[in-house]
Amino acid sequence: MRSAPRVSATCVGCLPEGTRIRIHEIEDGWCRITPVGDVTGFVRREAVEGQRLATAAALMASPSPHGDHLGWLPAGWPLRLLEGDAAWCHVQVPSHEELRCFVNRSYVRMDSDGSLPLQLTADNWASSLPQTLGLAVFDCRRRRMLQSQNAETPVPIASLTKMMTLLVALEAMEADASLSWDTRVPISQRAANEEPTIAGLMAGDTIALRELLPVMICVSANDCATCTAEFFGGTVEAFVEKMNRKAAAMGLAHTCFHNAHGLSERTAAEDNVSTPSDLVTLTTALLEKPLARAWVSSTQVTCTTGVAEPITFHGHVPFLGRFGVDGVKTGYTQRAGCCVASHLKHGDDAYIIIITGCESNSYRDTLLRAIIKSQISKSTEH
Repeated sequence: MRSAPRVSATCVGCLPEGTRIRIHEIEDGWCRITPVGDVTGFVRREAVEGQRLATAAALMASPSPHGDHLGWLPAGWPLRLLEGDAAWCHVQVPSHEELRCFVNRSYVRMDSDGSLPLQLTADNWASSLPQTLGLAVFDCRRRRMLQSQNAETPVPIASLTKMMTLLVALEAMEADASLSWDTRVPISQRAANEEPTIAGLMAGDTIALRELLPVMICVSANDCATCTAEFFGGTVEAFVEKMNRKAAAMGLAHTCFHNAHGLSERTAAEDNVSTPSDLVTLTTALLEKPLARAWVSSTQVTCTTGVAEPITFHGHVPFLGRFGVDGVKTGYTQRAGCCVASHLKHGDDAYIIIITGCESNSYRDTLLRAIIKSQISKSTEH
């Protein structure tokens, strides 16, 4: 297994002949897979506690924040320490759905029935959608819905919430001339305690606005979302009220927020909810902000303030930089399933695709690719 689809990429594990794998996509002679075996890589020393991860952490192919990024592992994930130094630990970990591993296509033998992702094609995806899945495919230039399912049904939206968190924060900045991108934002204990996906903010420290907001949206950092809410609202609860007022002003009739990050609350009735149709409107509004558009199209973002040491995070929007995709946001909780708000450009045309309630990231990504190929144009693939 390689860390990227090239023969020069770092080897991150070996699978014996006959091992069954899940294939997410095939391109240019390489298969992106979820293996059933272990994967080796590097995580930061402070994330390791015994034989588990103390916090969610990025698994890197090399001991550097600038190398190939294999994906995120959740807090508590088991590992075997191979070796380590003051900054990085070389570890072996059981495979996880988020990890990106690649094998050469020549090593893969397909079963006669294929796998679920490979059965979804540009021709048949619409006829095989799970009944509970939410979908909206919107033509931005012609202002019309091309395809939808359950588009007006409210469902939990997980970290798609952060699109509204960012929109409200940016409008608050525009309205307050005393704020600049160098303004330092205090980090509370509440913000630092958020998990599982975090930037590693340190309570009692401060973080610059120019880093807080892009890290929040690109990495989906929950500690950054709470920090943002406290700064622009005074309290998280007051900021959430602003989010709901903004939703009402935008006509998002089936959208309701209870927090700024999108994590599940104690009961399903308290989860943040929206509809695919409302999320099209929210995505459109967010992308009208030039800074937001730039941030959501970034493949990586660096944080130097408010953290123990400078760190570069890698974004995880599916197909970012391919097929015309230039953002926007993913989300996951157990109740929400795997969700995505995607924006892509094709010539003079632009499209927003909202998917909610997928059973896995691999199904979400395969469905998204099939939609792009069928609904937009097969010529977007290159």
